[in-house]
Amino acid sequence: MEMGGHKIAWVYSYRYLGYNLSSKLTWGNMISTYKSKIRQRVAIVRSCRLFGTSSLRLKRILFSSYVLPLFTWIFSIYPLFTDCQRDDFGHFYLTCLKRSLGLQCWNDIVFGAIHKELSLDNLCWNYWFRY
Repeated sequence: MEMGGHKIAWVYSYRYLGYNLSSKLTWGNMISTYKSKIRQRVAIVRSCRLFGTSSLRLKRILFSSYVLPLFTWIFSIYPLFTDCQRDDFGHFYLTCLKRSLGLQCWNDIVFGAIHKELSLDNLCWNYWFRY
């Protein structure tokens, strides 16, 4: 494609104002980018030990200060996701939290009830209603 004698290169994804957008203006590229960043941080949180061991409280503090900010950054565009993307990302949030705490054996609903954890939907809507 040319315009004014200059060849225009076609790209399938690009980064604009911190958002990874595809040529179809979908959120899929950004979601996959953030999932990989979050997975890396969860691995770091899981590897942290204090005197050879780590408590649930320490792991929760590390998750809240190191991993949760990446999820919080998504809150501003979360309502623009499709229902399928919201469900997938909500499950991903609870899975990352369970992995960080070392409690993968629990179901999402049981884990949330026992540990009094809010789902990603609830966290997002609380964020939106605050403003």
